[in-house]
Amino acid sequence: MTPAFQILADGADITGKLNDRLVDLTVTLHEVGSADEVKIKLDDRDFAIDPPRKGAILTVLMGYASTMPAAADDMQGLALMGTFAVRSRKRHFDKSQGATLEIIGKSADFGKEAKRPRTEDHKDTTLGDMLRKIAGRHGWQTKISSRFDKLKVAYEAQGEESDIHLVTRLAMELDAVAPIANGKLLFLDRDELFSSIVLTKTDFIECTVSDDDRAKHSKATAHYHDQGKHERIPVTVAGDGSEGPEHMLRHTFHDADRAKAGAEGKSSQLGRMEKHLVGTLTGDNRIVAGLIVTLAFGVDLYDGEYGLKTVTHHMVKGAGYTTKIDSHKGKKGKGGKGKS
Repeated sequence: MTPAFQILADGADITGKLNDRLVDLTVTLHEVGSADEVKIKLDDRDFAIDPPRKGAILTVLMGYASTMPAAADDMQGLALMGTFAVRSRKRHFDKSQGATLEIIGKSADFGKEAKRPRTEDHKDTTLGDMLRKIAGRHGWQTKISSRFDKLKVAYEAQGEESDIHLVTRLAMELDAVAPIANGKLLFLDRDELFSSIVLTKTDFIECTVSDDDRAKHSKATAHYHDQGKHERIPVTVAGDGSEGPEHMLRHTFHDADRAKAGAEGKSSQLGRMEKHLVGTLTGDNRIVAGLIVTLAFGVDLYDGEYGLKTVTHHMVKGAGYTTKIDSHKGKKGKGGKGKS
C-alpha cells in the first residue's frame, strides 16, 4: 500500500499543491495535558509554495492510497489526525542541498483564553457540571463518562490556574483520559474511549517492553477532611496485588467521594507504571493517544494491555509510513487479567 495524506488549510484542500513536494509529515498525539502537534517539511524548490498564513487552521488526515475514495473531495478512508493552528513557518536555503519550507501547527483547541490563568472557586457541584461550565467558556462540546459526570465536588480551588491545567490536573488525579480536540472536551474512563486493538509481532518493526517493581503497591490511600468531626479520614483501595507498600496520596480532599476517586486513579496509574512499552509499527492510522492496545505475542512480559501516552505518525518521502508508540500498562492488571 502507498502512504497517502490529505491537508486542508482553512477548509481549502491544498493536498494537490503539496503531494510531490512532501519531504516529511509528522503528527504527534498526546494523551493529556500537552497540545498535539503537526510538522510539515516541504521541498521549496523555486520558492513556488505559498505557505498557509500564521493562525491558519490545518486539517490533517493520514492513511494509504488504497483506502482513498474515488472522489477527491471525499475524506472518507483516511483517518483524521486532528486540526491544528499554524504557529510557525520556516524557510531554509542551502546551495548544495536546496530549499525547504517547514510548517508547525499546534492543536487548534488550545487557544490563548484556555491557557490564561484564572481564579475561581467551584463549590457544591458535580464534576460533570464543572467541566461543562469550563467547556462552555471556550465553545467546546463535552463527552463525560457517567462515573465522572455525577462525581460530587464539594470544593475545588482554581487559583491562578488555566482551564487547560485544571482539566489536566483532574484527569491525572482520577486517571481519566481528557483530550481536547476538534471542538470537544472528552473526560472519559479509559475503557470507554476506544475498543482495544490487538497487536501481534507482525505489526511491529521493533519494540521494547520492560517491567519495574518500583511501582508495585498493595494499596493506595487518600484522605479527606470531615467537617463535622474535624478529622482527617483515610479512604483506601486495593492495588493490583499483595506485593509492595501502601501508597499514600499527599493531597487532602474535601469529601469521601473525591478521596476514593483519587485513590482509585492513583492505583490505576501505579499499575500501568509497572510495565513500559515503546515501539515502532508499520503505519496504522487507527492508533491514537489514550487508546488501549493489547499485545498478543504469546510470550511472557510482552503480553498484556497498554494505555498509549504518546503516538507519533510519521511519513517520509521514499521511506514510507510508521507509527511510534510510548505507553504504560493498561488499566487492567498484568497480562490483561482483571484486578485482584
